[in-house]
Amino acid sequence: MIGRRDPAYGGGIKVRAAGSWSPRPPPYLTAISERDFVRLKEEWLKHVMMIGALVPSYRVIAYFMADSLNWATMDCWRSHQTLAGLAGTSPKTVQRTTMLTEEKSLMAVYRRDGRRQPLRYAPMYLVAPTLDSAVDGSGRPCPAGMDTAVQQSSLGIQFESFEEGLPKEDYEGMSFPKPLSFNLSVRGRVENELATILGGFDVLLRLAAIHDDIITRLCEAHVTGHLGHRQVKAAKLAANQTQLG
Repeated sequence: MIGRRDPAYGGGIKVRAAGSWSPRPPPYLTAISERDFVRLKEEWLKHVMMIGALVPSYRVIAYFMADSLNWATMDCWRSHQTLAGLAGTSPKTVQRTTMLTEEKSLMAVYRRDGRRQPLRYAPMYLVAPTLDSAVDGSGRPCPAGMDTAVQQSSLGIQFESFEEGLPKEDYEGMSFPKPLSFNLSVRGRVENELATILGGFDVLLRLAAIHDDIITRLCEAHVTGHLGHRQVKAAKLAANQTQLG
């Protein structure tokens, strides 16, 4: 079991990430293959393009948000200034776009405690018959229908994290889109293999600080053969992006 201060596995890493998603984090346990992930992005973007309340500049910004999504974390973290430069507009327009898409439940944003400007952006996907995914009646992505507290992970560390995780009762009555390809009781062994592929437990620890389901996502991708070069690169990039204390 990896301890918080175990120097062999990056003990002492602290991710300054206290805050929350609105209304909930991305559906990490869906669209794990590259093909499904791309299709999910395309369907979300098509839906956004059909929203009449979005002016053309808002649609352009939504495109660059979708284009910047990271496979591992299913969100993007470009600044308002960067998005404004890509879209040829102003940071204020990006801010208005974020507020409107959030208001219309098109996008969930993560805000760090004490800050108004969003730090991360994640699409909120609607029910789509072409996707093998389960969502609730509101069209928001459902979390996994399992008790995540029983996972036998070797990452025995909980940071000051992005997301404390939904309480167990929030999982009741919700179904995972499809069964995992590995038994959660052996997740620790899969994590050991992932650490070798990703370059150390340090990467896994930082990703777990964002959300533990990201590690399950990586484990499922590895076990099913969907953890290719692009996915490894995305995971490393996401880990490097975390704010260190």
